[in-house]
This record gives sequence, structure tokens and C-alpha cells, in this order.
Amino acid sequence: MADVYLAQDTGAGCAVALKLIEHSPDADTRDAIDAERRGAELQARLAATEPRVTRVYDVGDLDGIFYIAMEYIDGQDLAELMRRGPLAVEFAADVAISVARVLESAHSLEAVIDGRDFKGIVHGDIKPKNVRITSRGEVRILDFGIAKALALSRRLTRNEFGSVPYASPERLETGEVDAQSDLWSLAVMLYEMATGRQPYQAESTERLERAIRSHIAPPPAPDPCPEPLRRILMKAMAPEPGSGINRRGTWPRIWKHSARACPCRPRPRTWTRRGGPSSEAAMRRGAPLHAGRAGRRRGRWASAASHGGRGPWAYAS
Repeated sequence: MADVYLAQDTGAGCAVALKLIEHSPDADTRDAIDAERRGAELQARLAATEPRVTRVYDVGDLDGIFYIAMEYIDGQDLAELMRRGPLAVEFAADVAISVARVLESAHSLEAVIDGRDFKGIVHGDIKPKNVRITSRGEVRILDFGIAKALALSRRLTRNEFGSVPYASPERLETGEVDAQSDLWSLAVMLYEMATGRQPYQAESTERLERAIRSHIAPPPAPDPCPEPLRRILMKAMAPEPGSGINRRGTWPRIWKHSARACPCRPRPRTWTRRGGPSSEAAMRRGAPLHAGRAGRRRGRWASAASHGGRGPWAYAS
């Protein structure tokens, strides 16, 4: 529903990632915009203390479009890196440790929002597409668009969004999420990084959801996953609430048993489009960062930016 563009902040003179959603009276769009607006506020608060979280520069509405302007992170996301196959185990563990530390910061963040006290933010959509490796090999977490804050009086919150392959059994059953849900998603992502495949396999989304909700443990991670990491993953993805409720405790074991040095940092690589220009030229042209409907909407943003000149963002040239 949201389109993300690489754009230029004409005031600050820097590149930004610009997320756009066109306003619409239908309930799905209204819910999505409300979630994105709330998530942007939570992301901004967390980014103020956690440098691995992408910064939020501006949020608002312009010409019937809801927008979020965020820090642009040059590099590749994990989904792109894994297209070539499994990642080196040391690198996969190093990434998982960094993500776990961000989640630890998020889950313990205290904030007052609209006069209510909250302690903890649930990201709600941890997956390879939302973890980016910079050109210097640093891990950054993207897109808190469906994040939820946890009230002090209630440690669970409902979240109807998210990605099924990375959703925990309890989330799929009830729609309620907490810190444990994020840790399940992280375990699935680590499994995928280390093996090149997801722990649950199915021919359709419906069958995949049934498999995850079956409370049957996924198969042990195949080689080249080392045995100590294999055991950690099985504990982290324990499907029964009684055995999986302490998923939080599995991540210090990864810190202890994994090599901290990573000899296989990804090399810097420029963004390219199939048959298109390099990333620098794409930025000037307002090319979308993700595939989908965004590519067909460039003309609309060009029109919105060209007449009246309102707003600081140059969507297209």
C-alpha cells in the first residue's frame, strides 16, 4: 500500500527515503495511515537513543498524500543479500546480535504518549527486507510502520499487519503481539540467513499459516548451520507458549557462542535498476526503492511537486 522513493530534501540538500500513501476513504487505507503515523512517532523516539534505528525527519500530509521522510541508508537489505544463497554463519550471527540489541532497546523504551505511560515498543515486522546492511557493513533497522507501544498495564497489543512467514504461532492465532513475537521473527530470519531457506515451507500463504499455527516445531536447521546454533534456533522457535515464552533468554547464548568478528562483510554496491541508470541518477529521477505500484506513479508525484511548489520534498524531476 505504501510506496517508498529515494528523494532529495531540497532544504537540507540530502537524500531521504520518502514513504508515500495516497489518502482514501476506505477503511484499509485509513488504518494503514494511522499505523504508519503512530509507528513513525515511535521510531523517532527510539532513534533518538538507538543509532541502529533509521531516523525520521518529517511526517505529514500534502496534496492528498500522507508522507514520512526518513534517513536514507545506502547499502543492501538482507533479502537482497540472501538471493545469492545462505550467508556466512559468523555474519548471520553478527547481524542477529545487532538486531537483538535493537529489539532489547525497543522493548525497554519508556515513553509518555497522549498522556499515557508506555514501556516497550514492539516492531511487529522484523524480516530481511527491513534489515539493511550499509556500505560500511553496519546493521540498520528499517520501517517501524506497524510498531505498537506496550501500555504499562497490558503487556500485549493487537496488530493485524505483518508478514506471515515471520509471524509467531500465537500472533497468527490471536493477533496479539509482545516482545516474544519480535524474537520469534528474529529467529526465523536467522534460520533463513544461515540455511538459505525458511523453517516452514508451504505452497500457499494459507497453508503456511496453518503450518506455523500447528504447534509442530520446524525441522532442525540443515547444514551448513553448526550444531550449537541449530540448538539455539530450536529453542528460540519453540512453538508451544510454555516452552517458547523465554525466547528472550536465547539471544545472550548467541552472543556467547558466536564469533564476534565478521570476515565476510558485504562489499559496497551501487543501486541499479534493470535496464536503468545508477543509483545517483535514479535519486534525481525519484525512482522507487521497492518494486510495485510506485513505478507507475512517478508522473503523479512530478505533477504534485511541479505546481505550487509546496513542501520541501522533490519527489521527481
